[in-house]
Amino acid sequence: MQRRKFLATTGSLMVAGSLTLGSAWWRATRWSPFNVRVEHYQMGLSGLPSEFVNARIAQISDLHLSDIVPSEYLQICIDKLMAERPEAIFLTGDFLTAAPGHQRGQVFETFGSSLQKLLRQLKAPLGVWACLGNHDISVGPGRMTQLLEDSGVRVLRDAWTRLRFPGGVQELAIGGLRDRLEFPHPARAFQDLPEGEPILLLMHQPDLFEEWEGPENALIFAGHLHGGQVNLPGITSHFVPSDYGNKYLSGVFRKGSRTMLVNRGLGVIRHRIRFRSPPEISLISLTQTEA
Repeated sequence: MQRRKFLATTGSLMVAGSLTLGSAWWRATRWSPFNVRVEHYQMGLSGLPSEFVNARIAQISDLHLSDIVPSEYLQICIDKLMAERPEAIFLTGDFLTAAPGHQRGQVFETFGSSLQKLLRQLKAPLGVWACLGNHDISVGPGRMTQLLEDSGVRVLRDAWTRLRFPGGVQELAIGGLRDRLEFPHPARAFQDLPEGEPILLLMHQPDLFEEWEGPENALIFAGHLHGGQVNLPGITSHFVPSDYGNKYLSGVFRKGSRTMLVNRGLGVIRHRIRFRSPPEISLISLTQTEA
């Protein structure tokens, strides 16, 4: 009788364990990769012009349009973003996936038109702005820049300009850096920006925040790390593509007068899986801070 009870209990535990693992695997591979969240942030800049106080910026990153990140899912993300009616839209790189073993030109030819169809839907009073990511460099920075520009997206590569609302009189600097694969030069790129002037800055890889040589009074927008994609304490840092482990995985980081927001991205690479790192649309409200 005891043996029967033991076997019955063991069997029940095995079934329960299998169901739990099965449920977790389904959630990580079928639900979490597409459960996009709109995350809200307030981020401040010293000397922010009054016309830009409470202006809202939407940031998306790492679309990775590919066989495992379908355009139908990204269309849902675009619809969610546009429903927020932001004043500016920032795209921080990796639009396509330069998958190992694939012809780079083939990736562009296969997914380029679908990407363009998605991007052309993005509209905002202060414009749609982008920097390139490492996958974009692998696919081809020239043709990726051209595709984005033809879609109504302004690409900034070690360059800056100024934003102005239609009918407004005040301006706010905006800049973008090249990806680390292109050896960016922030000190040279912003050498003619007046010292202390506030700037919004797009870059793909957050490691540059640690190695910073650019303007100090800056709000920086980055991506690249997917929040770890599969975020397991003590394990993720061994696989995340950063020289600083999990330090800049996602969220808001501050050093002195500069602040960086690292977006978790919309897409995935290698495998359609996310765990403890849901895809993200960032919605940022600008505020003015003390010098």
